[in-house]
Amino acid sequence: MELLQGAKIIRLRTHKGKYLTAGDDEESVRQDRDGSTKQAHWTVEFVDDKNVVRLKSCYGKYLSATNEPIVPKTKGHKVLQTLPTRLNSSIEWDVEKDGSQLRFKTHYGQYLRPYGGLPPYRNRVGHDVPCRTNTEDKIVWEFDILEYVDETKY
Repeated sequence: MELLQGAKIIRLRTHKGKYLTAGDDEESVRQDRDGSTKQAHWTVEFVDDKNVVRLKSCYGKYLSATNEPIVPKTKGHKVLQTLPTRLNSSIEWDVEKDGSQLRFKTHYGQYLRPYGGLPPYRNRVGHDVPCRTNTEDKIVWEFDILEYVDETKY
């Protein structure tokens, strides 16, 4: 977690150079090549446990792992922006370091990952367990720290 130490706002980039972005509908989460927009900025909230974070979109909603499939009858599940009435494990992500990159894992062992290819998968983001070694690189995220916590306020 030392890679995110002091981070207040970050942006996440896939292995294909696309950014994790909050959809304009304030619910969906997608990938986009333009990382300069506010939709690509995620506020980091550290949970008491050192390796757990919550990521909040520019709309004030949390990056949430759902049980809803990305496409019916597939194993990948949707990731959405939500504002739960109570903070719970669906909005908490265990952070694992992989060199200078990060993996984000749900409490149920599934990883945040981008999807690609033909529609309906193109530019989607979901969570699941990679089943082959050639998909393991898809669950690592490069990150940029855009703003640090102002420690002088404390």
